[in-house]
Amino acid sequence: MYQKILNPSKIVVLDNDECLGQFSMFSILYNYVTIPHPIPVDLNAFKKACVKHLFPNGTARPYLKHLFTLLEKLKTMKKINKVVMYTSAPNTSNNQSGYIYFLKDCLETYCKTQNLYELVLHRNNVNALITKDGATVKDLGNVVLPKQKLREQLFTFTVNSNNSNKF
Repeated sequence: MYQKILNPSKIVVLDNDECLGQFSMFSILYNYVTIPHPIPVDLNAFKKACVKHLFPNGTARPYLKHLFTLLEKLKTMKKINKVVMYTSAPNTSNNQSGYIYFLKDCLETYCKTQNLYELVLHRNNVNALITKDGATVKDLGNVVLPKQKLREQLFTFTVNSNNSNKF
């Protein structure tokens, strides 16, 4: 028996590459500046330079600022519950630093929408199915039920329910 969800969450899930912008050169630059150098690179200065020079000149999609501003307003008006970044790219660290979180900060800074994203999903923090050609199959179940145990319980319940209904 299924119950109707009275107040379902309204979640906007955004991909990065080719959707919000072209980040291949940005990724290469980030990886270059984060390797050890005799004179260390200031990541805050690098972020400001990227936001000022790269993002408005082809890295970010046209009207990205308008999209993020609209999403921020919709969150404030409680028309949507949250905004999620879901990317196939791997993060370069095991915590909330590294390339993906640096990109998130740059996007939010460029669009003047700090803390727009409430959840960041990337190849390293979800159980992702990887295709033969290296693409990540994005499972929206990771957005709705981010805890793996909950997903396993739901899947087990669904399988058992379906099996008991067979004649």
